[in-house]
This record gives sequence, structure tokens and C-alpha cells, in this order.
Amino acid sequence: MHIDMNSYFASCEQQDMPAWRGRPLGVCEHLGGIIIAPSVEAKRWGVKTGTPVWEAKKLYPKIILTPTQFLTLFETRTTPAFLRSLTDSLLVGVTVGTENHTFLLIKSNSYPNSFSGMLTWERGMFDDMKDFFSIPANSVTNISLFKDKVVKNQDTRVLVDDTGKTVLLYTFLGSNQDLLLITNNEAVVGIVADRLTQAKLAQ
Repeated sequence: MHIDMNSYFASCEQQDMPAWRGRPLGVCEHLGGIIIAPSVEAKRWGVKTGTPVWEAKKLYPKIILTPTQFLTLFETRTTPAFLRSLTDSLLVGVTVGTENHTFLLIKSNSYPNSFSGMLTWERGMFDDMKDFFSIPANSVTNISLFKDKVVKNQDTRVLVDDTGKTVLLYTFLGSNQDLLLITNNEAVVGIVADRLTQAKLAQ
């Protein structure tokens, strides 16, 4: 049996706050960032994942905005050791180009523990992240079959759909492998890695 939960992260917030139920709501990285997850009600006003907060307010001025500790939403599928291996330094980004792609960049304080935690999370990662990355729920038959692949010179774990297209991946960037990148498009790996290199050279 497969259960698909629509607007999962926003629904979690509405469950915790009954007064927010049935109202347009956006879970955001921070109050000046982007919408991580819009509620069903917010979607009806055109608010989507990746919509800047200022634009969400323009689309629906009375939208409820709530910043959240993003990764705690996955506590039921990840281990406490994995969560402890990550810091509060989180970036939710969107690449700009012919196609826009969302990504998460999270600082790790222990690569071995973070990598071990990600391997464990692979069993539930697709179900957790498919809504965030707008991946069709029925596009992948084996949702836990991640494979090793070198993407843009980075050792990466990828999940492909039934046509062979990568739909979800993660890798660790940085000289100390202390930056966990999660995204749904291989091109993002190169874009983020290049930006990190440029920033390091500029220091």
C-alpha cells in the first residue's frame, strides 16, 4: 500500500497549530527567504515551493509564514545520530537558468556520521522529499535503490526513475566533505561545487 501526503511539511505545521488549519500557510527557510512548503490553501493562491516570501505576501497578503527547523520534520525516518551530525547551518536554494532546480545545502559536523545517516535514510528519503522536489510519486518503482555515481567529479548517491533519469541525489562537498547537498538534478552539483570553489578562491 502506498500513501501520498500532499503538502506534507505545511500539513505538519497545521496539525501542530489547529488555528492554522484551512488557512493559507507557508513553511519558510526564514522570514526573508523562500517558501519551503506551501499548504494546499496557499497553493490555490499560486504560492509554490521556492516562491520568495515577498512574492508569497504579494499573492496572498494574509498568508501565515512560519520558519521551522527543517530537518526535525524527518525525525521519524532518520536517526537521532544523523540529526546530531548536522548543524543549524542550512541553505535552501534555487538555481536560475533555463530550468530552475531546488537544492538543500547543510553543514555537517561529522562526515562519517552524516554519511552513515544518509545511507540509512535512503529507505525513506524518496517519500520524505518527493513533494519538496516535486517528483511524481509513481515515477520510481524501487524508491530505496540509490546507486553510486560520479557526478561533476563528485562521488554521489543517486536515485533514478523508471526511465533512468536521476530524480534525487546527494553528495558531500567541500575539502572536508562537510557540506551535504541534496537535490533532484545532476547539474546542480556542478553549479554549487563551482560556487563554493569561487568563494574559497575569493577569500
